[in-house]
Amino acid sequence: MAPIADKFIDPETMECPFGYYQQLRDEAPVFFSESVGAYVVSRFEDLQFIANNPEIFSSSPPPEDNVGNLNFGRQFFPIYEELGVPPQKATLVVTDGQVHRRYRAIVDRPFSVASVKHLDEQIVAIVDGLIDKFIDAGKADLHTNFSLKIPLLLMCSMLGLPPEDEEILASSAEAMTRLNLGSIETPESIHNLHVTQAKFHRYLLDHLTLLRENPDESMISQLLQWRDESGAPLSDEEILSFISILNIGGNETTTSGFGNMLFLMIDRGWEDRLRENRDLIPKFIEEMLRVESPVRAMPRWVRQDVEIAGCTVPAGSVVLIEYAAANRDERRFSCPADVDLERKGIRNHVGFGAGAHFCLGASLARLELKIGLGRVLDRMRNIRFDNAGKPLTHHYKISNRTLTAMPVTFEKIG
Repeated sequence: MAPIADKFIDPETMECPFGYYQQLRDEAPVFFSESVGAYVVSRFEDLQFIANNPEIFSSSPPPEDNVGNLNFGRQFFPIYEELGVPPQKATLVVTDGQVHRRYRAIVDRPFSVASVKHLDEQIVAIVDGLIDKFIDAGKADLHTNFSLKIPLLLMCSMLGLPPEDEEILASSAEAMTRLNLGSIETPESIHNLHVTQAKFHRYLLDHLTLLRENPDESMISQLLQWRDESGAPLSDEEILSFISILNIGGNETTTSGFGNMLFLMIDRGWEDRLRENRDLIPKFIEEMLRVESPVRAMPRWVRQDVEIAGCTVPAGSVVLIEYAAANRDERRFSCPADVDLERKGIRNHVGFGAGAHFCLGASLARLELKIGLGRVLDRMRNIRFDNAGKPLTHHYKISNRTLTAMPVTFEKIG
């Protein structure tokens, strides 16, 4: 059998990776990729093993890391120093053990199922406000004018930031997502992405000053007022990094989810069925999260020599867990490329991750997706791609699967 080629940064594979994922699962479930500098794990069972052994597979990058998550490396601190702002600090998503539990406990309540239910009316208002802007035209780019905007506007509201500053949040989410596996970036782009993030810290610091003088009910104000058992507050460095992490989950991944959901509905012909039976929408969302996983992959750092699927992975290595590959593993899901709303255990995918780092915002994302899709079906029919026969494309990112555009035509309802 010929050796498997390393195609991880190949543009065609990045655009449509699923055939390559299948080859990896069948022939090399643990594959060392020179191009990304990591061992890529593609089977569902092996991913669960990694998620359930955080003492071996750490979420926390070492400060000298030059391959995995490049958001937090000490070598980039001077960029922040030039703007007089704190550098990036590993907090919620990129910590382990007690440190992770401490950070998670701070924001578990605002993202709980009970808490996000109170956002129903606010999400409906945001969704309808966006649809109002293009409904009479009979056409729109559902990525730029819809999928991208909903999570941005909601996150601005939750954080207490002006909605007109949405692009600042979008730029930070883009920068941090690309730095999440910085090995495919150039030295120049890495520098520029850190400059973008440093400017975001500058913007937030100015907002912290205002909130210290005039606290409100926003999430940022709550972070400023939080105290641990000894009475110690969070540092500015922690707060800025905390907000940045929340912003990624609230923006980048939900934007990807919206686009992938609408694409799958139109491409697979589910529009009429979902409109006629709204009870199917939550199940359709779960299948979207599996079939078109918004978060494709995340890195882990190996703390000791370990064997995965018969392959010895040495301590000090980076492991890339491919959620998108595991979610289409034939060993776990029958006919994995199909959208099957009768699938047993329909939520048993890893679209929101697994283990201690299961997505904090899963309940909020599901609510946004459900409301967003429902309002589209209420107000638009006969939705069709308007791309002149050209295939829709995705951004060149290892960590997320996000459309670059989704032009459509439709008929207005009512």
